[in-house]
Amino acid sequence: MGQGAFYTEQHLDGNEQLTVVYDCGSLTGSPRDFFRKVTAALPPGTVIDLLFISHFHEDHVNGLAELKKQHPIRAVVLPQLSEDARILAKLENYLEFGSSTRTSSSLLDNPRAFFGKKTLLIFVESVQLGVPHPVATDDNLTIELSPGRTTPISIPPRLLSKELAQSASVPSGIAIRLRTKTTPFWEYVPFNYEYPTRHRELLALLATLRIKPDTLDKPAPILTQQEALTAAYAKLPGKLNRNSLVVYSGPLVHPKQVTHNGGLLLPCWHQPTVAGCLYLGDTELRAPNMTTHLRAHLSTRWAYIGTLQVAHHGAVRNFSPVLVAAGMRAVISYGTDNHHGHPSTYVVGHLHRLAATPVLVTEAVESGFYSHFEMIPGKKASA
Repeated sequence: MGQGAFYTEQHLDGNEQLTVVYDCGSLTGSPRDFFRKVTAALPPGTVIDLLFISHFHEDHVNGLAELKKQHPIRAVVLPQLSEDARILAKLENYLEFGSSTRTSSSLLDNPRAFFGKKTLLIFVESVQLGVPHPVATDDNLTIELSPGRTTPISIPPRLLSKELAQSASVPSGIAIRLRTKTTPFWEYVPFNYEYPTRHRELLALLATLRIKPDTLDKPAPILTQQEALTAAYAKLPGKLNRNSLVVYSGPLVHPKQVTHNGGLLLPCWHQPTVAGCLYLGDTELRAPNMTTHLRAHLSTRWAYIGTLQVAHHGAVRNFSPVLVAAGMRAVISYGTDNHHGHPSTYVVGHLHRLAATPVLVTEAVESGFYSHFEMIPGKKASA
């Protein structure tokens, strides 16, 4: 995908399969070329059972319109935004990516209209770092592996939204578990991290310009004050990224083996290893208490993380060595011609120093990264 993010998982049980996607976007090359890659990524008509959206930057979402055109989507998990966070996300997209923000604007304005009535929307409530909050411990969303089931997704009734049909609001840290027949075998645990300090910084800058956020919901006011808004945005350290969805993906039974752990040109076979993955999107890992909170609430699941999606294309501002363990595969997605300097040599150097393996994924098809696991039936993991 180059300068973007597009990760897929497929869980197979005989003739049944369940497909999961985390983000779908890229700024590398022409949209037409990227859409071709999206179309070719999965067999025609494949049902996407679960789609995670980390945040609403164009390089993470601009392929979603093509994805939903090619594949039915059962459920979408996305960060819940406050009204001012939604407006400021639209503003940032415009200032960062220009006028070509049609996908992100549609998503931010009306996700129900974007995905349609048949898709379940699961909004993950935000966690403000440093602010006490409840974390889910006992409620689970369950998804049946059998594609023929008429009710493949079971949600505790109290989590269902009364205001928006086919939607639910769930706390950060809830476990979304996959089942084959009656046995849970895999789970996803999302956290919607919110950075109120960065949000306040932008609001303060807008206040000096006498601009109210609620006046920026449409393109016209942004165009009228674009020069002043661009100057204010440039004063922020890094990007706003107020909300970002971190997702743990891991087994409930032990993996038997991993095979073809590499790209097209580097096939290799390995003995049993940990099968879990941690998707970080563009999360700002240097935010105070960020890594401490994540490690504490993933608890014993941490032992099952063998693959780490390095945050924000390997940007130095988003990197923390605290999450890296020896033996991890650290996947960095970036465009070879990006103007941000991604990935940082500091980040790649630290991954080597910590005995992790950097896996560089660019727009070149031969850089694709693949892992295959077989699970031992009936042997439970301790997480």
